[in-house]
Amino acid sequence: MLYIRALLYLLLVAVLVAVGVFLTENPGTMQLTWLGYEIESSVGIFLLAVALLVVIFALGYALLRLIWRFPWIMGGKMKASRSRRGHEAVSRGILAAAAGDIEAAEEWTRRAKRLASDEPLTRLLTAQTAQLKGDHEAATAMFAGMLEQEDTRLLGLRGLVTQAVREDNDERALEYAREAYAMRPQTPWVLEQLFESSEKAHALDEAEDAVLMQLRHDQIERPAANRKRAVLAYERAEEALEAGDLDKALKEAKTCYRLAPELAPGAALLAKVHLARGAHRRAARALEKGWKWAPHPDLVAAYKSLVPVEPPMDWLRRLRKLTAERAGHEAARLALAAAALEAEIWAEVRQYLRIHGGEPLSRSACLLMAELERRENSDEQAADAWMLRAEAAPPDPAWVCKVSGVVVERWYPRCPASGVFDSLEWRRPPYIGSGTTAAALVSMTAPTKALESGEVTDAQVVPPGEANTEAANKDAADKPAPAPANDSDGAAAPEAKDETKDKATAGVPVAAQAGGVVPAGGGART
Repeated sequence: MLYIRALLYLLLVAVLVAVGVFLTENPGTMQLTWLGYEIESSVGIFLLAVALLVVIFALGYALLRLIWRFPWIMGGKMKASRSRRGHEAVSRGILAAAAGDIEAAEEWTRRAKRLASDEPLTRLLTAQTAQLKGDHEAATAMFAGMLEQEDTRLLGLRGLVTQAVREDNDERALEYAREAYAMRPQTPWVLEQLFESSEKAHALDEAEDAVLMQLRHDQIERPAANRKRAVLAYERAEEALEAGDLDKALKEAKTCYRLAPELAPGAALLAKVHLARGAHRRAARALEKGWKWAPHPDLVAAYKSLVPVEPPMDWLRRLRKLTAERAGHEAARLALAAAALEAEIWAEVRQYLRIHGGEPLSRSACLLMAELERRENSDEQAADAWMLRAEAAPPDPAWVCKVSGVVVERWYPRCPASGVFDSLEWRRPPYIGSGTTAAALVSMTAPTKALESGEVTDAQVVPPGEANTEAANKDAADKPAPAPANDSDGAAAPEAKDETKDKATAGVPVAAQAGGVVPAGGGART
């Protein structure tokens, strides 16, 4: 392109030079008579004068046009300046609203209304400022006004959905989400909100359709989609079971187990449905398969309910069959220890409560040891020591909300405290040990340290009361009895004097951000 322009420029120069040379060689003469005047000149001078007159007329025309259009030009510049200042006010106002600065947001909102009142972003800023001030009625009215224009309709629907969610109006939120889905079915926030609103409103089939649409448009990974669909199937199975529709309950429970076999409540629900249909063997198989995926106390309780009344030894045999695949799991060891305790097989209780990997015994293990000391040895002092240790021991795993940290007694599809879908996970809740005395700390940690260091072996560790009497008699005159080492089977209770027990203060478990346990009767929804 540059070469072409240079070539044209050279061609033009050549033409002008040729014309100039031609006029020089052939000057000629031109004579003009006008209004009594006679003008005589060469052709070249005449042409130059004509060109000069053309330039003068062109400049005059441009000047007149500028004078004529001057008001419109100045008006356009003022409008552009106003628009620029309006956009600046909207931008600064949105930033102030996002930062939570109410005063700045109000000031910029006033400027934006004055400078750019018709802009969609000005309406959004006005609604956000109203939300920040807590004026939800004004915010709702502003978002509703956005529905009148096509370019702001989706934005208005999103604001109305947010307002409905804040007001816990699930039906209205679902209505707005459906309207947004009709406009933009592939928009990520629309599909997510449609899922949330429809699930809260118990429109479970519509919620599953939203998950499938998310999966189709690559907005969610398949494992996460399967988990959501499994929880929805769990809810449908529960509803069908309560309504007495056992066929539908079985179908949905199987779907839940197929999509998320690691969800222990799903396996327990499937066994419950089989049991309601009289299929005891299928119920047992469902629990046994579920145990292989996720060992859980709920599965133990459901397995025990298959035979409500049976001798302790029979229950222990059945429990061994259930836990055969994952016998080393904490839930298996505690369940087997409790069953062996009922069957009065003391050595087996100690074996199941053995410390693995240097981990301290949990609260339930300590309580089982206390009961073991009472029933096997009638040793109330050792039982009291284990009870004291249980108060400061790590709490047992429980259903803990990933969002709020609240501990609940059973699993719900939606946490009753935070209201978040599928936010409960089975883990050990946080706890704080406060005011524990040095003697109690030694009592809790010495056995583990001894086992880890290799200073004490399984053969050397014995329960309290069976310690080496010669060493005890030798040290009795010089110093108080030391805190005893725990045996590797978890069989030894920490030996605590009365004054040690009086001084020790228990650790108190806490649930982060909540402080307490939400009971099972607290409801499954918010």
